Amino acid sequence: MSKQQRDAQQMQRDKQSGFTLIEIIIAIGILASLSLYAVNALTNQLDTRNKLQRSNEAIHAAHAAMMRLTDDLRHAYLLSGNEEQVARSNSDVIGRPLFVFNSSPRLLLMTQAHQSLMANRAESNLAYAQYLVCPDLSAPSEVCRQSESSASVKQLVRIVDPSVKKVSDDAVITGTTQVLVNDLKELKFTAWNGQDFVPEWNTERSDYGKRLPKMVKVELSVFMPEDDLVKQARQENSSSVATERPSMALSTIVYLMYSAGQPDLKEAKAEPGWVQ
Repeated sequence: MSKQQRDAQQMQRDKQSGFTLIEIIIAIGILASLSLYAVNALTNQLDTRNKLQRSNEAIHAAHAAMMRLTDDLRHAYLLSGNEEQVARSNSDVIGRPLFVFNSSPRLLLMTQAHQSLMANRAESNLAYAQYLVCPDLSAPSEVCRQSESSASVKQLVRIVDPSVKKVSDDAVITGTTQVLVNDLKELKFTAWNGQDFVPEWNTERSDYGKRLPKMVKVELSVFMPEDDLVKQARQENSSSVATERPSMALSTIVYLMYSAGQPDLKEAKAEPGWVQ
């Protein structure tokens, strides 16, 4: 083989050893597609994790609020006999034995489930506990703290007053305030009077005979978090998206321990009607 032939073969091999421009463009396109797919997958995974975290927080808050409510109701307490006489003789020291709720909704009761959150503080387990839904126009501004952007959002607030000073049945008590639910849909109380569950109870009224109900039904529902796009579409009343926000409902019937042995407000029916 002559030298010219060998040089020609070497030049041919050199031409075939590199990448053409089209091959480089195709390779870059494939790499970009794979990178975009990986970024989208990672973004979706992070969004899903954040949605689950927000949903779990809302579910946990609802269950914690229900547990707090049922614990206070289960230990609802009314003074009786000599205790009530002592309370009346010195009303600045201890308040009236109240158990009041209505369809506002607002619940005010004296409970023995109080636990002091400060070390070495002289507090008993007896306290006033109040539950109300903000915004509540009759509540002080420091209780219902809401910005203009969240004016349409309802919150479940618990107030506890361990000083147990005299308070009226329609007052908003002063004490330690805690927001239990940030996006409340509905809260409803009904009490068993011996025949039916009724929407109001007030131990200050003579027809209630200063007695606790035997049972209280609590119905609590909260809104679940939603995507910004879904929220925007819902607010714009888009026909392609349901306008009703997703929510979660909890309900329970609480038996009040200190009502044991007392008669019902009304005589029981021949067949109990509260069991559904």
